Amino acid sequence: MTQRILFVEQSATMRHVMAKHAESLGFTVDACEGFEEAVSLLDVQFQHYGSDYSAILYGWPTTFQEDAKAFSQQLESPEHSGLPVVVMSTDMRAETRAWVAARESSELLSWKKYYELGDLLKTLIDEAPDKLLAPKGDNEHRDVRLLIVDDSATIRYSLKDLFESQGYEVTLAVSHAEAMSKAESQIFDIAILDFYLSETTGDILCQELIASKLTGDILCTILTGTYSDHIIKQSLDAGAVECMFKNESSSLLLARIDAISRLTKKTRQIRTEHVLLETVLQNIAGALMLIGLDQKVMYVNPLAVTQLKLKNADALIGYPLEQLMGAVTAAKEEAQLLEATWRLPSGDQIDVDYLHSNTELSGMSLVRFTRRVVAIEPDNVTVLQQDNDPARVVRLIVEQHKLHAQSDTLLLAAQCYLQESKAASRDGSKSDEVDGHVSLLLLDVFVRDGQNPLSPVSSNPHHAEQVRIKLETLLPPENKFCALNNNRYAFLFRHKQQSQAYSVTRKVMQRCLESSGSTGEAQGSALACTGSLLSLTQNSARTLDVLVQHAITGLELVNSRGTDQAILLDVRRLLNAYPA
Repeated sequence: MTQRILFVEQSATMRHVMAKHAESLGFTVDACEGFEEAVSLLDVQFQHYGSDYSAILYGWPTTFQEDAKAFSQQLESPEHSGLPVVVMSTDMRAETRAWVAARESSELLSWKKYYELGDLLKTLIDEAPDKLLAPKGDNEHRDVRLLIVDDSATIRYSLKDLFESQGYEVTLAVSHAEAMSKAESQIFDIAILDFYLSETTGDILCQELIASKLTGDILCTILTGTYSDHIIKQSLDAGAVECMFKNESSSLLLARIDAISRLTKKTRQIRTEHVLLETVLQNIAGALMLIGLDQKVMYVNPLAVTQLKLKNADALIGYPLEQLMGAVTAAKEEAQLLEATWRLPSGDQIDVDYLHSNTELSGMSLVRFTRRVVAIEPDNVTVLQQDNDPARVVRLIVEQHKLHAQSDTLLLAAQCYLQESKAASRDGSKSDEVDGHVSLLLLDVFVRDGQNPLSPVSSNPHHAEQVRIKLETLLPPENKFCALNNNRYAFLFRHKQQSQAYSVTRKVMQRCLESSGSTGEAQGSALACTGSLLSLTQNSARTLDVLVQHAITGLELVNSRGTDQAILLDVRRLLNAYPA
């Protein structure tokens, strides 16, 4: 596929000459004169399959322009931070060099040396990180977002300039109402609140930010021009982590916010590791729950929630183990399989097989579930592990997961690919270098409306038909698509590079969501979806039944966390359908 670059340059002569030169190098060029048009083109690049830009050619303006600044900020945003950029400049000013040095995957090229463009683009594109998944670097706090609230324009903009000079991403608000509105619609790490606002005080705004479910993760700091014990006490009592003063030096103010930003990054790291640990626990230990020292349920992972047929874990957290298990309450020093009928908080009863054992040193105990009813008999498990008949393996998987009959075509293609990969591996050949990669994408689609916030798309035949038509014709015909059951769909597709699978996943989800706009029924309703992406190429040593179960488990994990995002199982990361 021809690589496309976006070229923005205000001079018509330079734009024409450089566009022709880039085309002679084999690139497809989208050239535009204005930065506002460039912002728009960059925004819509994800909407069409195969149209992502490989690089940006940026003609740096000789004078300050507000729309050029907006374009620069867009290139620094998370969804575009990994996109290669070549800045063309005539004067090589310090401002230009500083911007290029601060941004990853960027190089500065003088117009006089335009002939070096080909080698520079090749190097940048080859070395560029995955454009869809690469996080911002830790360089100068570019991944920390600040909300500054002050009714003084002078202070607002002076703080904005100060923190942006250190790489922070800054948003301004004038009032209590504007601050809440922006905090609820965007994600911020730190809020810097003026104590004396025109209609309220910073400690009250701090309390409201912390109390809200939408904004409760923000770390609040209070900024005041008055050094007073009672102001400091009110601010800290309200939940602020710091009280700062306007007459402090800039270096001290920065040092305080830098310390809080390190706390923010550490918290973010812990959350990420928690998600990873939870995923690893599910893959290794399956469904489990943790019992605290007080013999009450302390933690229930998503697989256990599914196995106990609960809507979520909230009903069990803090619930006495004795009431749950009934007669069997004591933790066993040596784990042994137990069979019991449990009474859930709702009053429902469920038959479970489980292991109950103490964890070393902590005094807590661990309950790990096994499946009482297994769809595949033991002799069939051996068949799945050893049988070379793809049709038989597929038939057993279809029965195990209660899939639609038409899903066997997709699964058969997947099984044949796995067998070919294993044979190539035994022979020492490297067929994947020719064929590229094969990935499996599972998709759950829901209808969201006022009366029923979330229901399977199969509950609305009109929506279901629109989704089926949209998805069925989305990828080229050599790829496989099918409805697995109810609101669950599957894609099996080939791609040259692994990172392309992430782009395909995002586009598939976007097209699915956009199909709600073409429906004439169910006014006020919209579609939502979740996804689970798994590489068969990277996991070709495993059996198909294990991979299908792994992909379904990933989908259930995403469903427990929200919609319009997919889990990339091979990199343990969530991908939003639309970049923030």
